Amino acid sequence: MKDEFSLTQKRALAVVTVLAVLLGAYFLRGFFVLIVMAAVGAYLFTPLYQRFQRRMGTGLSATLTVLVAILMVI
Repeated sequence: MKDEFSLTQKRALAVVTVLAVLLGAYFLRGFFVLIVMAAVGAYLFTPLYQRFQRRMGTGLSATLTVLVAILMVI
């Protein structure tokens, strides 16, 4: 069985991938600010999560990190 794609197949896959990314970006354009804020929040709370994780399990660390983040917003 042939395992490699032909040049035509590679080009078609590249075009379809670019179109899918552009279509996804078009539908998510209204959520861009929310996505950026979520990324910043995740970056800011990562050290707290890691500190909790050293002392407790993964699930409890995630729960406590989310609770602290909610308390910070309130």
